[in-house]
Amino acid sequence: MPYTITHLEEKNILEAIYRGRVKPTEVMTAITKLLFLAKKHKTNLFLIDCLELIDDKALVFENYKLGVDLTKITQKIPEQVKDAIILPRSPQAADNIRFFETVAINRGLNIRLFKNREDALEWLLEN
Repeated sequence: MPYTITHLEEKNILEAIYRGRVKPTEVMTAITKLLFLAKKHKTNLFLIDCLELIDDKALVFENYKLGVDLTKITQKIPEQVKDAIILPRSPQAADNIRFFETVAINRGLNIRLFKNREDALEWLLEN
């Protein structure tokens, strides 16, 4: 499995860690699991660690579609999602994530990109 999901109980944050190459269908499966767990744990805070994500080509259409689909899915949640994404080391993967962020923000989602875990957690926990 190219991702793992963990509930950080002390902070009530759901963390997804992606590694290697991840197909868009796997991302949608992970998002569905994250949203199910968000209801279960009563949280709207997500830490998405993409440090080890690898892409070797631009995925413009796929990332556009993911941003649109994520917007549709998260509209069903009563509280606005707060999503901190740690950028990949891979330059192409980072470019793909930046495009995804633009699509998601243009649709009203509260997403921010970070270069490290500490800054991402700090932003998630601020009011």
